[in-house]
Amino acid sequence: MTGGLSAVESSAEDIDFWDPTSLPTVEDGGGSSADESSAEATNRDLNMVPPALVDGPDASVTEAAELAQEQAAAALAEAEAHAAELRAAEPAQLRSLDCSGYMRMVWGYRSGLPLTLMPNGTAIPRRAFEMLNSAPGVVTIANAGTQAIAFSRLSTGDLVFFDAATDDGTQIDHVGMYLGVDSGGHHRFVSSRKTANGPTLGDLGGKSLLDGTGHYAVSFRAARRL
Repeated sequence: MTGGLSAVESSAEDIDFWDPTSLPTVEDGGGSSADESSAEATNRDLNMVPPALVDGPDASVTEAAELAQEQAAAALAEAEAHAAELRAAEPAQLRSLDCSGYMRMVWGYRSGLPLTLMPNGTAIPRRAFEMLNSAPGVVTIANAGTQAIAFSRLSTGDLVFFDAATDDGTQIDHVGMYLGVDSGGHHRFVSSRKTANGPTLGDLGGKSLLDGTGHYAVSFRAARRL
């Protein structure tokens, strides 16, 4: 054991430890400019100082932080701009989805398409008429202001739009999703309605058909494929 300890002590005595005061500096007149650069590099490496901390923050990191701040500010401004549209649900409709909210739930929250409060042409906006005008995808049946009957242009999943209310002029005020042709040969859709207090493809509040003379059939105006 004594021999082993002596060996360790002998090895320790042979190790050269770095003395930072031994580096040449301009003040003591030692070393050239090349020596100074070498000393700085040695000092940086031995002290394990990341270059970013010595030379300042990386530009890409700064730009990313600034971009994140700008995006957060834009999102807040958008929410504040639409704050007046946000209101408490009517007691009878609490925890229910209106027609556009139902489509946003299906295609946005469940299917991953982007959502927005302010129409921008690349995301699904909040209201039915905005979805027709600026949601992503393509319009398969344009709104001509009359009952749409071009059913051959429809595919399952298309958004279908209606001028169903009588108190808002000719503005699109209802949206649903096309399901296809049912066993009776009719073009059926699903939507969320106040009368049904939620989504339905039944006949409560009007038959869920695009063809015929029912309430929704005669108010069917347009379609969009996301």
